[in-house]
Amino acid sequence: MKNYSILLVDDDQLILKGFSKNFKRQGYHVTTAQDGETAIELLEETSFDLVLTDMVMGQVDGIQVLQRVKELNPESMVIILTGYGNMASAIHALRLGADDYLPKPCEPEQISFRVGLCLEKLEDKRQIRQAEEALRKAYDELERRVEERTEELKIKTEQLEEVNTALRVLLTKREEDKNDLETNIISNVQKLIMPYLAEVKKGVLNASQKSYLEILESGLNEIISPFAYKLSSKYMNLTPAEIHVADFVKNGISTKEIAELLNLSPKTIDAHRANIRQKFGIKNKKTNLRSFLLNLR
Repeated sequence: MKNYSILLVDDDQLILKGFSKNFKRQGYHVTTAQDGETAIELLEETSFDLVLTDMVMGQVDGIQVLQRVKELNPESMVIILTGYGNMASAIHALRLGADDYLPKPCEPEQISFRVGLCLEKLEDKRQIRQAEEALRKAYDELERRVEERTEELKIKTEQLEEVNTALRVLLTKREEDKNDLETNIISNVQKLIMPYLAEVKKGVLNASQKSYLEILESGLNEIISPFAYKLSSKYMNLTPAEIHVADFVKNGISTKEIAELLNLSPKTIDAHRANIRQKFGIKNKKTNLRSFLLNLR
């Protein structure tokens, strides 16, 4: 049995001594008060598990003691002792928060039984309160962990978004660099190599030289053909000759210079330019062909 504390309040010393002896024998810690004033002083200094008080006393009665108990420690149990024929006062006490009442006189076994019931009720309340506190702490801890985890996920999400953005930028830049490289390879081969090969072919060559020249030209065409295929997809349905002309135009080479480089007449180059404009839907418009080609992606 737990060492519960009990405050006994009664103006009859014989009743106090009898109750006190009985409860001490049962293992309770017992304090006595012979009037309501003393009881209230004790209550203001110490909290008790149970208060057993007479209803009718001097200046401070049992109702006042009950009210002070519930003000100072609402958890404390209170049993009111009432005289026979005073049921109205007992009901009033119960409405004010008393946990039980007993008519006087009462047998020791009877009052011990009722005190035991009230203390069991008190223990149940305390266990419920402890369980509620434990649940509240567990809930608060769970909520804290959820908030921490949510914040961690938020930070990781932001980091992933930053990484994805950086990767997209890098991939876009890589694709642009790749396209520029392919375009430059075709342009350089066409501008810096092919025109000279064409000039060399005009000269007098022996069979061996012609063979080497054809091999060289074929090799160059084979090297740039994958790039030319990609370039042609960007240039829609342009013919290889139109792709060459378009690339020269894009690099700022005039019609006359293109004609000389490709060993064609300026009229042929103008015809190619006109076809290019038509295929891109800018024929008969004031759109600059070179600016248009430079803006293609």
